[in-house]
Amino acid sequence: MVVLWEDDRHGNSDVYAYRVPTDLSTPGEECAIASGPSEQRKVAVSGDTVVWQDNRSGRWEIYSAKIPANCSTPAAESLVSTGEGNKTNPDISGNTIVWQDDRNGLGSSDIYAKDLSTNQEFPVSTGASLMDTPAISGSVVVWRQESPNNYDIFGRDLMARDLETGEVFQITSNSGDQVAPAISGNIVVWEDHRNGDADIYGKDLSTGVEFQVTSGAAPTTSPQINGETVVWESRYQGVFNHGNHDVLGTNLDTAPGTPSGATAIGSPAGVSLSWATDPESDIVGYNVYRSGSADGTFEKLNTTSVLSTPSYSDASAPKGEVSYYRVTAVDRGNESAPSAAVGAAALAQTSISLEVVPPRVDLGEATRLSGKLMRGDVPLSGKPLVIEQRPAGRNTFSPVAGGNVTTGSDGSFLLANVKPQGDTSYRVTYAGDASSGLLASTSPTKLVDVLMPSSLSLIASPLKVNYGSTTTLSGKMTKNGAAIAGKQVFLEHRPVGATLFTSLGVRTTSASGGFSFAGVKPAKNTDYRVRFKGDAAAKLLPSTSSVKRVGALMPTSASLGASPSSLTFGQATTLSGKLA
Repeated sequence: MVVLWEDDRHGNSDVYAYRVPTDLSTPGEECAIASGPSEQRKVAVSGDTVVWQDNRSGRWEIYSAKIPANCSTPAAESLVSTGEGNKTNPDISGNTIVWQDDRNGLGSSDIYAKDLSTNQEFPVSTGASLMDTPAISGSVVVWRQESPNNYDIFGRDLMARDLETGEVFQITSNSGDQVAPAISGNIVVWEDHRNGDADIYGKDLSTGVEFQVTSGAAPTTSPQINGETVVWESRYQGVFNHGNHDVLGTNLDTAPGTPSGATAIGSPAGVSLSWATDPESDIVGYNVYRSGSADGTFEKLNTTSVLSTPSYSDASAPKGEVSYYRVTAVDRGNESAPSAAVGAAALAQTSISLEVVPPRVDLGEATRLSGKLMRGDVPLSGKPLVIEQRPAGRNTFSPVAGGNVTTGSDGSFLLANVKPQGDTSYRVTYAGDASSGLLASTSPTKLVDVLMPSSLSLIASPLKVNYGSTTTLSGKMTKNGAAIAGKQVFLEHRPVGATLFTSLGVRTTSASGGFSFAGVKPAKNTDYRVRFKGDAAAKLLPSTSSVKRVGALMPTSASLGASPSSLTFGQATTLSGKLA
């Protein structure tokens, strides 16, 4: 810790520092930060950077220096701002220095600033009114400003331009004078003359609440604040600048600042909340409130005690519904304004049912896929689903043509006229919807069996036989060119002139899919075919070969007679007969 002050040990005002030791039983070290024949006044410090006003050039300017690690090393000074006019009343927070500047003319000083990290100088507030005695904390600058009938306190957030809408904002507006502002965090304090004498007032910029710090007959002036501790000068008798001066202080019991950075993330376990830690020293914890709507009634969740960490897991959040949350900070006697509502939904499990009707079809026939998307027993309407397929032999699913469907009011979906080209597995997927608190899901897989046609070839050798001779009928059974073994095929025949085929015999196909019917003896010209009755277990449709006609060459006989059969020389006879 380092203490700084103005020191006139050399007959003029200089800036000195004292490094307070960790062990208070040992002496600290005193350093001269800025000294010389000129005046160094209005010292302010942030971290290890000191600023002051200095008139070594004949006018007041702002200087800065780093507090040296060793007091035997002189502090390296830097001129903060050059240019015309006096620059006075500096203050610093972090890398930002602010000061009162009359470059635009005496009697109408403005407020300027410089960012030491970028070396950029810029105006904070300028205009015809007198502005002076700036103070800064973080990115918020406050100052005294002359109004038509009195002095008021104004401010500006250098990051947001304004806490609400974006420019300079007025902090006080009563008829008395408000002067000597100081700020720490969101709390501004000042010397206030509304009661006829000097009192200390303050305002919480995060809530807009103004409050009185001191009251009574004794004037209280020149406030300073750090955190929630305010100190001031108190004069118990005499007139201005006379009498007994004491330094008094108090710890403010103001409401904490509103928690910032609240986020809500849904998961199957509930909703997880987090927010930024409140830096105020007297924070004892946080409260979390929940509602079913952003502008609804919020109820406190942590009913037994405040939360000691800036996080909360809401395992009781209703699943599949967006819950809204607000967070407050709590100190020893106050609760902050609630944060803006943030919403998230605890993720609910979803389920998809799937039915295929019929589950077995002949090649070229259609099936239909239907089902429902549910959250528990609640149907989910208007949700996009994707129907996917995986033909046999494939490793991955892909969308079915026309398979992007949307659930109806009862959560149902339907895709008709689906024609698989072979055995095919189907499923339905839902991608989920985190904003509605719904997890992704996938239906059970359903298989559709497709009965495939087989092919039967048939040849006859020879195609023509003599009556009583035999022929051989043979062929092969295949599916998509591949042999089908172990299947029964039936040989059927139909003599020419007959209407119906009748069975002649049965064979079982060999490993090569072949079959043979030898010793077939057609009684006459005969048509032959081979028929397979189908095999549902093997997913084979019935099939029939083409018809083969075998010609049978029939035997003939001739009779011959003579009439008369006896005759004398020179007589004639008649020869006749019949061919059958």
